[in-house]
Amino acid sequence: MDFSAWSPSHLIVAGLAFATIIGQTIAVLARLKTTTERLEKQSEIFVHAMERLENRIDKRIDEVRSEVSEIRSELSRLNQNHIDHLSHHQPSRED
Repeated sequence: MDFSAWSPSHLIVAGLAFATIIGQTIAVLARLKTTTERLEKQSEIFVHAMERLENRIDKRIDEVRSEVSEIRSELSRLNQNHIDHLSHHQPSRED
C-alpha cells in the first residue's frame, strides 16, 4: 500500500483508527484478564464449597450407616427374643 499518495488528513484519520483499534484490543485483553481472575477466584470458592459439601455428605452417610447398624442389631435382638418367647411358650404336643 502506497501511503505517500494519501493526504495528511487521511493519514491522521488512519492513524487514529489504528490507534483506536490497538486501544480497544488492549482494553478487551485487560477486561479478559480481570474476568479470568474473577472466574479463577469463583472456581476456587466453588471447589472449597464442593469439598465442604462432600465432607458433610460423607459424615451424614456415616451417621446413617451407624443408625442402620443399630437398627439391625436391635431387630436381631428383638427377633431372637421373639423366638425365645415362642419356644418357651409353645404348647407341647402329645401324640
